[in-house]
Amino acid sequence: MRSDCLDLWVFDFCYRPLGTALLREGSARGCRVMHGGGVLVNQSARAFRLVAGPSPHTARMYGDFADLTAGPQAHT
Repeated sequence: MRSDCLDLWVFDFCYRPLGTALLREGSARGCRVMHGGGVLVNQSARAFRLVAGPSPHTARMYGDFADLTAGPQAHT
């Protein structure tokens, strides 16, 4: 692993696909990377709250999102 970016975060707002070229390059250079999945979960929670009224359990939503995007190897 290279260490060009020791204190640098690379964030890609895109949430489909989660693994973008920008994030792969940042990771290859040693940067911390974050995909846009959290943005998707938070937007969904906010929309649910606006439409339905109650606040959703966002921790569970994050867990479900992680499960759904883990890939088939995580579900065997």
